[in-house]
Amino acid sequence: MSELNLINELKNLRLSDSGIDGINSENLDTDQKTRLRNRLKDANTSDNDFRALSQQLIDNPTQVLLFLKILDDHSGSILAKLIKYSHVSYDSHVLGMLSAIRSILIKSSNVREYYLKVYISLISQFRVTNIQHLNLFLTFVGENKDVNNAVLIILVHDLELNKKESVVTINEYLQLQMDEKFLDDEALKNFISTLGICFPILPDCCSKIYTNSATKQHILDSFSNHGKDLTSTIVILRCVAASSISETCRTFTIQEYYSHLIDYLRSQNVRIRILAVLSVVKLWTFIQAEQKSKIHITDLAKDLLLYITEGDDFEYIEYSLEGLVYLSLFWKVRDLIRMDVSLIEKLIQILHINATEKTINTSVQYGVLAILSNITKLKQPEADTTRRKLKDVSVPQMDSGSNEEKQENIKLFNKQLVEQYKIVSKLSAIKTYQLSSGNNFNEIISIIYHISTDQSKSIRVELVKQGSLVLVMNFLVNNSNIEKLENRVVAIPAQKGEMILKQRFKALRSLARLLICVNPQVSFQKYDVKSAIPFLVELLGPITSEPINPNQLYLQEMTTLDVYESLLALTNVAAGENSDTRKLLVSQIIPYIDELIVSKDHIQIASFELLNNLISEPLLLAKFFNIEQNTNKQRLHIVVKLLNSDKVKLQVVIAGFLVNATNFDVIADVVVESKTLFDKLFETIISIMSDQIKESSLVDPISFLLVNLVYALANKDEALLNGIKSDRLKSACVNVSNNGTTDSKEAITSVRSLLNF
Repeated sequence: MSELNLINELKNLRLSDSGIDGINSENLDTDQKTRLRNRLKDANTSDNDFRALSQQLIDNPTQVLLFLKILDDHSGSILAKLIKYSHVSYDSHVLGMLSAIRSILIKSSNVREYYLKVYISLISQFRVTNIQHLNLFLTFVGENKDVNNAVLIILVHDLELNKKESVVTINEYLQLQMDEKFLDDEALKNFISTLGICFPILPDCCSKIYTNSATKQHILDSFSNHGKDLTSTIVILRCVAASSISETCRTFTIQEYYSHLIDYLRSQNVRIRILAVLSVVKLWTFIQAEQKSKIHITDLAKDLLLYITEGDDFEYIEYSLEGLVYLSLFWKVRDLIRMDVSLIEKLIQILHINATEKTINTSVQYGVLAILSNITKLKQPEADTTRRKLKDVSVPQMDSGSNEEKQENIKLFNKQLVEQYKIVSKLSAIKTYQLSSGNNFNEIISIIYHISTDQSKSIRVELVKQGSLVLVMNFLVNNSNIEKLENRVVAIPAQKGEMILKQRFKALRSLARLLICVNPQVSFQKYDVKSAIPFLVELLGPITSEPINPNQLYLQEMTTLDVYESLLALTNVAAGENSDTRKLLVSQIIPYIDELIVSKDHIQIASFELLNNLISEPLLLAKFFNIEQNTNKQRLHIVVKLLNSDKVKLQVVIAGFLVNATNFDVIADVVVESKTLFDKLFETIISIMSDQIKESSLVDPISFLLVNLVYALANKDEALLNGIKSDRLKSACVNVSNNGTTDSKEAITSVRSLLNF
């Protein structure tokens, strides 16, 4: 049959109990259907077939709907286009179509999935619905998951378009079923399944129905007869698991059904066992210790682990994943998962399958990602703030942080996950869809954060190679507003909330850890390296000399480790030669300098390493050496005082800072012209050359510093040069000449030559 004949014979289409009759569409092969479907989708209004079909839609809507079923137009795009072409009111025309679909669904059960999808397409595109149709659609709910999901989507749209009437309709339907003295198997399945799918969207309404004595009696009657119809038991267990969203229902379930759930954990039917496990683990933190005593958490996990690996029903793989998300909060279960190579491979396979454009399933993605996040978690190297510690004490920990969980084993597992399974490459492959589910993106960030906790450079470098840097920057850029405050650029969280900030901390810390270990100039591809600077500066915490920004109160949560890792990352960024990057970096860190240079030793060292990389920038030089301003003079006096520290590492980095600065003649002149400052510095130099000669890493830069200062004096006035001559200086120079390195000896030779020592 040709495509044209099919349209011409549209009027012969009829609906029967078994499907659509009137045309032998089998003579129209798949390619012909596809061509005709695509032609009608793309047709302009002058296309004769399209215009004829549009008219038929007005005259014989049912026939057109049956025709589109033959063409397999699941998206409803042709129907929507035909409606828009007609010259009647959209609303009335759409309502007519919805009623025509309802009539088709009343007559034939074989076409439910298709026409429910078309129904969804219409109400979502045209924002028009008929709440009265819900009573019919709710009767379809039962064992068919696709039909249940379609009805649920219609419910969500109806609640959005007309909440009050929708809630009344659903409540009345459930109450009518509940009040029946007896429900046969099919009626019970419909009632309990409807209750189950409505829990996420109407928890208060459903809680009242679930905890009603009539509902309890229906469920207990079914439990007592479970041997006769296992499917009824499965439907009830699904509903029990769904009801855990409500605290009232959790308490009710434990009181009324807990003993039955325990019995079902030993069922011969694996699907019943999986649903029983899912229900129990959702209740776990609310079950009394005495009731838990006969259950081992690892026994609950074993059925789920095995079904994920070997199961053949994807619906129950999803239930198993959901249960394992809860169970992987327990360290013993995490150990089981990490040791199961087949399971890890299966989880990664499931993630891949459900991350393609045609098969995307964000709930399945979340399940896998949440499990991976839990099993990769390492103890953080530094405790959080006091506020966080107090909060953790008040929240049940579910045996999640036992000292029996070996951190080295987790590191080895994470290493394998990165190097063998290329996990971040897999996560990068689903980044196109990350914005469709914020929870999924959060888990991706958590996985990167956990793995990057390992200080191994090779692991962090591999994370960057596989795309971690791009993922972290995507997260931060998409969840931040960038504001300009005077000479600084500040990143502000786009949304508020504790969980949002928790993920932000993870992203910021991951960014710093990754940038410590790689060359930022070559590692940034999608983003300019400058775009990372405002985020790294966040880790430095609040600027104590400025009023607190209400949008940045969270900065007070930053730890000493955050500051340290930020400084290391910024130092790496500053090592590049890009002038714009260096200038931006200087403007960002200047407000922090005064606090950083008087912080703890390791912070001071990291701060001066950063300043060393930037000291050639005029703005930064002025902050230390424009000593006409008292604040700058005080800053330089602090530097000179720190050179006399009893911490050699700090002395070394300070000496390097002063050498780099005095390499500029004008800076050397400033130092020698300030007598008080110069005398203190000169005394420290002599002491180091005399008493710390074995510290070659310190004596070398000190020797170069002395060269810079001596030449500055010689260039200004010979009298000044002669004024520094002393037996102590001569002795110190001789000490370096006799015991120093090749570099320091060479430097001191030039000094002795100038001073005639």
